[in-house]
Amino acid sequence: MVVGWVQTHPIIHPWGNGDYISEKDEYMKQKKIKNERGQAMVEFAIVLPFLLLILCGILDFGWIYYNKYMVEDASYQGARYAFVAEAKQQAMNPAATVDAGKLEDDTEKYVKSEFFNNSSSASVDVVVSSDKVTVTVENQIDCLTFVGQTFFGKKYNATSKSVASK
Repeated sequence: MVVGWVQTHPIIHPWGNGDYISEKDEYMKQKKIKNERGQAMVEFAIVLPFLLLILCGILDFGWIYYNKYMVEDASYQGARYAFVAEAKQQAMNPAATVDAGKLEDDTEKYVKSEFFNNSSSASVDVVVSSDKVTVTVENQIDCLTFVGQTFFGKKYNATSKSVASK
């Protein structure tokens, strides 16, 4: 069908309203699509830094959370180890006094070997008194990315204290 000077073609719609589109409109539509080819790349380039920022944040906070949990577990297990070892010594020989220095050294060695592979970055402080055992564990955790370093500095100091009493 010819309307004016431009050739038109019927647009086939499921509802069949009989609209027509000109060749000029088709050409403009194809040209517009060609001009938008790099749009996805530009959008991706804009969004990518934010995605990497979120990914780095997830990695750092997960790493710090995991290591903080290990420090807490190490102090708990150290207090339990010292308390059970003290109870065993007293059960074997009720009349003898417990050697607190040896118990403190054994507990420190146990915690460092079991949880930190004898790392020098972890410090373990064990105090044995007549009615309780206190274990304090401190570990320096390196931040993996710039996101963690922004929030915590280069190293995060994780500390936990556990007390086992009679």
